[in-house]
Amino acid sequence: MKKLAILFTVLLILGFCSFVEAENKGLSQPYTVTAGEWLAYRLSEFIRVHSDRLSAPALFNYDKKREVILVEIFGACESVEGAREDLLKWCDFIQKIYIPYAKESYGLDLCVSDYIVVYYNKEASGWPEMIRMEEGKLLLSQK
Repeated sequence: MKKLAILFTVLLILGFCSFVEAENKGLSQPYTVTAGEWLAYRLSEFIRVHSDRLSAPALFNYDKKREVILVEIFGACESVEGAREDLLKWCDFIQKIYIPYAKESYGLDLCVSDYIVVYYNKEASGWPEMIRMEEGKLLLSQK
């Protein structure tokens, strides 16, 4: 009898759960991925394969407004020179390894100006931006 009561309770819970619907219907909507979004995603995965070259964690997004792939590096360098060296390693990796990969794999001709690479100091309060590469130029933070 006890086993029957437990079975009935489990079935009742499972049956109730099937009537519960997700509150955010937008999560189940179809979404067309752009080439920029796909390449940003692939870059994030590609970095895992080459993690021995680049040690700082990073986020990757496609900025639809500016039509560029945004790479945000969260490093521990406190000096601008150290941040510059890290940022240039990332830029070199993107230019010499990832851009040719994107060309070969997806037939897309990309260049450095298709990326914005930003270096933040994750050790400082508020994670301030230190330096960035935009349109092929190194820019120091104005903050």
